[in-house]
Amino acid sequence: MRAKDFWQNIYRESDPFISARRIAKKVKSSSKKALASNDSANSAVKYIWIHVTGEGLQHEPSAEQTLSTEEWLNIIDESAALGAEWMVIYVGSTLAQHPEVWQLCDWAQTAHGLHVGLHLSNSCLSESDIEHLGQLDLEKTYLIGQEKTLDSLRFLSTLGVKLCDSKVCLDDQAGPCSSPEAMACVAPDGTLYSCGFVLGNNDFTLGDARGEILAGVMSDDSLPRKVDTSSVPHHHGCDACPPHIAHRIIGNLASNS
Repeated sequence: MRAKDFWQNIYRESDPFISARRIAKKVKSSSKKALASNDSANSAVKYIWIHVTGEGLQHEPSAEQTLSTEEWLNIIDESAALGAEWMVIYVGSTLAQHPEVWQLCDWAQTAHGLHVGLHLSNSCLSESDIEHLGQLDLEKTYLIGQEKTLDSLRFLSTLGVKLCDSKVCLDDQAGPCSSPEAMACVAPDGTLYSCGFVLGNNDFTLGDARGEILAGVMSDDSLPRKVDTSSVPHHHGCDACPPHIAHRIIGNLASNS
């Protein structure tokens, strides 16, 4: 867990989270009132699946403008206020090109106690990346990737870093998937989708995180939640799906206890 002055020690001139902290307080305050009057909203969101980049995705979104760090933080705040417990961040390029990811991970853990998974498309981790990784709550941090990616990162296990296979097999998929009902999936440009499997498919667009309140989107039963994955064999769009990853991690923890 980060000390209160952690980011102030790094950014001595200003706290980069000051705006997000203020917004988070407002979101939590209003959300508590809403949740108190509607108990069913407590389970509106359990998972966050955000894609900070589009590189390497089978359905690569055509983002004209990607979300700012503060906008990503707002999404995390809104999701956490609705009950989110797990977050997976997809990074299609190297982490060194997206240092904001570390701020998102730290904020998700220290402000909301989320389990955080970093879905990597390659094994290119710099010394700085490893240092940032070590500053997170390693009990709730996971590196997610394909087997060949993880093989190159096995040495991190000695440092306490947990590795998790991203592959979601056809055996894990059984007809229409209900997981999107409890998941906020966000593309780099802020477009909300049912899940990562249909990222970039306009038939499964739920809204825009920039201009809409997440609670309203997640409670709208008219939006397309069900996704039939069984009709697309050998598709890897479900890889690193947060519900599957959470189930896998919980199962591994149980078997090792």
